[in-house]
Amino acid sequence: MLFDPLATGKKYAQSGKLRALAVSTGKRSDLWPEMPTVAEGGVPGFDTGVWYGVYVPGKTPKPVVDLLNAEFVAILKSPELAPWLRDQGLEPVADTPAQAKARLAEDIQRWAGVIKATGIKTE
Repeated sequence: MLFDPLATGKKYAQSGKLRALAVSTGKRSDLWPEMPTVAEGGVPGFDTGVWYGVYVPGKTPKPVVDLLNAEFVAILKSPELAPWLRDQGLEPVADTPAQAKARLAEDIQRWAGVIKATGIKTE
């Protein structure tokens, strides 16, 4: 069994070299809409999609944060970058700083529970 990025996994599945079972995100991918999610396959709540964020120091003034966010959103939506990101299997999401903060808090809470329940330790 392998968890592989959508960009390479889809190519191998379409070539017949790999049998894809599902995507690990909470909803079907716009890049592979016919592929079901793990949750649809019988594991409710399974959502382990990867996301990337841009961070600044906590005391950065709000106008600077807003300007940086606006610039990154424009770049993500640009006709030069957006198609390239999709070719890499990435679905650009232009969250607001508040949405990104909430997403990070949710991930920390979820994975802290998994770490505690399974007894995972750093080495």
